[in-house]
Amino acid sequence: MPRGVPEKKFAICVSTLDIRKNQGVLYQVWRRLAEDLGEECPQLLLIGTPHLYVTDLLYQIRHDRLVNRLIVPLTGITDEELAWYYKNCEFTLYPSVYEGWGLPISESLAVGKYCIAGNKTSLPEAGGDFVDYFDPLDVPGCYRLVRRAIEDPDYVKMRETNIRENYKPYTWKMTAQSVSEIVDECISAEIDKTSAPISPE
Repeated sequence: MPRGVPEKKFAICVSTLDIRKNQGVLYQVWRRLAEDLGEECPQLLLIGTPHLYVTDLLYQIRHDRLVNRLIVPLTGITDEELAWYYKNCEFTLYPSVYEGWGLPISESLAVGKYCIAGNKTSLPEAGGDFVDYFDPLDVPGCYRLVRRAIEDPDYVKMRETNIRENYKPYTWKMTAQSVSEIVDECISAEIDKTSAPISPE
């Protein structure tokens, strides 16, 4: 069991707390959920280390009576605690606006959990057809997906059944193979360039 057990059903966002990770959109979504759903609104755990430029956001959350018991920032979480949160959450969220890959999406899918994520940069590649996406600047779009996840558990179960039956984690071996193929292609292209006949002037 983790040190902090949520008081009710909960969703999680696992990521450094950072402007680029876009937790601010989740704050706006949870304010509206709190207004619309009242006691039925689940908690949101923001699991990660605070980074740059989030002091104002955390201050807002902490002093907003509408959501300060619903949105819970958690830092210093162990791997064992994180595994418990993944196992017991209702679904996961990842609203990042810019990523190199999107590891939290892969982690969510690897444990069979439904994920709602931003649709920018590499995130659709990380999640494929197993994730529902929204424009990370579109608060109403995110709200609609989260509201459906809360109110339609059968939909979430259907999506998670598909994940468990069909998702294939992207392994380090697959990553190494992809990098190797790209390097081979670059070398071949360079060889073709240098071996091309020189046109007479």
